[in-house]
Amino acid sequence: MGKMNGQLVFDEFMNISEEQKTCTEIVMPRTQMLDPCYYCLCNSCINNAESVTITPDEIPDDWNPCFFCDMCRKYDGKSMKNMEREECSKYVIDNHHALLNRKKIKIMR
Repeated sequence: MGKMNGQLVFDEFMNISEEQKTCTEIVMPRTQMLDPCYYCLCNSCINNAESVTITPDEIPDDWNPCFFCDMCRKYDGKSMKNMEREECSKYVIDNHHALLNRKKIKIMR
């Protein structure tokens, strides 16, 4: 039997079929945040030169700053493109956002 992806549906004779859902039905819309850069990876990256949450003691010696936000419309309101990032090969989370993520973890016993 193949992998099931949708809801199981029973007809009047109790025959089972699978209801197919499209990707647009499954994806939940994001909550609009006050900070337009909230969902961007650059917002929590230690390599972001524009970040205000990074402290000088957490910057590594071989730090290679990224100025990706300089080209993004969400950051300055003037640029032509929305450059919001969901993936980045240089991404390293900063301490501030790592602590926020750790607070969300719940231990179940």
